[in-house]
Amino acid sequence: MPAKKKRSPRRNESAAESALKKQLAALELDIWLKEHRKELYKSVDRKLQRQYSSGVLWIGQQANIGVRSKYELKDYIQSLADRNRIITQKYPDLFVGAGTVLTKDQADRAISAGAQFIVTPGFNPAVVQHCIDRGITVCPGVCTPTEIEMALEKGIDTVKFFPAEASGGLSFIKAIAAPYTTVKFMPTGGISAGNVRDYLAYDRIVACGGSWMVKGDLIRSGNFDKITELVREAAAIVKEVRG
Repeated sequence: MPAKKKRSPRRNESAAESALKKQLAALELDIWLKEHRKELYKSVDRKLQRQYSSGVLWIGQQANIGVRSKYELKDYIQSLADRNRIITQKYPDLFVGAGTVLTKDQADRAISAGAQFIVTPGFNPAVVQHCIDRGITVCPGVCTPTEIEMALEKGIDTVKFFPAEASGGLSFIKAIAAPYTTVKFMPTGGISAGNVRDYLAYDRIVACGGSWMVKGDLIRSGNFDKITELVREAAAIVKEVRG
């Protein structure tokens, strides 16, 4: 009778392998969170911006960023859509938009949740055309004459200028706007309380986007009174310049 083979200790190996996988997954998640920390805080920033700035017309959402891990991305996108729906229902007088939108699916979710316009970081022809086909206003991101002409070809004359300060700021916008007399710009990226007056004073600027009112340290410390104060100051600057 042949000798029975000894069973390999699969249970122990499986447990060790499982523990290793968990460690690797935790390490991967930690690295991902560190790499995307700024985007995550911007995501939270815009949520608070919606909550504390009733006079702000442009309401952004980081639809492409997950809060806890990349594995929860789909659920988070849905939660953003739910919040957008709640905002439009609770504050019907607000002109609510959604950004940053990167895909047609994200645009559809935002529109279904009540978004009245879509903002994209760059000029994605597929996303832009999808919004046009759905009859929703889209404000695509541009930073070159070529992209401006792509927008004009689609019948779009209001564009997001991004990243504003890194691309040359107000002086660059004035230079690039010269031949495109019908185009209006919404600069974002590097806008602050120190320079927003200058941007708003230029009549080709339709609006500005910025997160200086809702900085990460204020969010982490729960200093909502300070956030409210900064939002009110921002609203006062707009009123001062634009009346």
